[in-house]
Amino acid sequence: MPSITEFTEIDLNSHKDHPRLSRMWQVRDTLYRRKIAKKVINFKYEDDQTPPLGAVIHEDNPPPNPFDCEDDECGECFPQFFPATTMVNDSIAQQTMSNLRETIQENMAFLRDALTAHADFVVTRWRKKSRDKRFAFLEAHSALYHKKWAAIHLLNAVNYPHTRRSMSTTLPLGEKDPEGVVSRFRDTWFLPYLDAETLSEDPLLLLALLHHRTFDEPEKWISFDSANVVLAECFGPIDHVFNAQCVVVQGPDYGKLVKWNAQQMHRREIMGFTKAYFVFTAQNRMIALLRRVVSGLLAEANEAPVYEIHPKWSQLINTDFSRFGTTSGWSTDSIKPFSAPPSFNPNEVIELITSRHRAPQHTSSRPGPALTDGHTLLMS
Repeated sequence: MPSITEFTEIDLNSHKDHPRLSRMWQVRDTLYRRKIAKKVINFKYEDDQTPPLGAVIHEDNPPPNPFDCEDDECGECFPQFFPATTMVNDSIAQQTMSNLRETIQENMAFLRDALTAHADFVVTRWRKKSRDKRFAFLEAHSALYHKKWAAIHLLNAVNYPHTRRSMSTTLPLGEKDPEGVVSRFRDTWFLPYLDAETLSEDPLLLLALLHHRTFDEPEKWISFDSANVVLAECFGPIDHVFNAQCVVVQGPDYGKLVKWNAQQMHRREIMGFTKAYFVFTAQNRMIALLRRVVSGLLAEANEAPVYEIHPKWSQLINTDFSRFGTTSGWSTDSIKPFSAPPSFNPNEVIELITSRHRAPQHTSSRPGPALTDGHTLLMS
């Protein structure tokens, strides 16, 4: 399990007078990035090494595009399949996705049964722990990075600005990841919005995460999880595994392998196998993490009590977890992991536009134009 790291971390207070000169800002800027626009990358395996899944693809013999929209250069479809490192056949691809789906469903069933019987016990045990004990518990039951702004610290640790230049070379994993930064914090690489410090400071965050991830089916989280696997995609805690088929990510066939279809892909009803492998792995790590946490809390009692009703748990849900107990400010993006999965709600969009339009007027001393309501802005 992760412990206090030995590698040099960012000095958050360096260059106070010129924040843009600090390494913190240099690393932060790398967060605004895209996947490598190459068909094949291999920075793990030499010729005599065998990957755990599939066969290594040689850069001089890339697979053909599985799509043919926009003259074979579709910006929507290309990153669904590429870059790739290894290749598997259809049988292995389907078995891989089926295994991930079954594991997710098994862990979901465990969590739902546990909450049905022990929800109030879980709430009590977690909230009664001190901040330090919650932190120690997470260190023991997760592979989360221990400090806030985990993604930035991890990018700094792997020295991201320099790794971009080495992506085209073939480097063994030991040289690419000399301090085990990628392998040690796999939960955070796939779930970059989670870290042990934040979850230990406010006990309601973990409880909100537990509720929303078990209340809604994994397919509801597809768009959110897809947007947050970019760190894992760039640094390869798992391989970029290519298969020419797609994976259904909506409806009863969730996880099933199907042929590429332009309309379904562009409507995001299906996902290229390479991308889906990362997203399903991220969902698997999320549910497995929550299971380890709940199992650990239940194990603290000789026999966890079983309740027919759970007033504490119900109150938290009904009050939306009091929008969390912390007194620190939260942005819209910050609360997304601990809220219901994203969906299109016109009223929420109008409220958000109105509040953001109003904010500069509240902070400005100069008189400005009359406030335009969110509905007018949305329509325009």
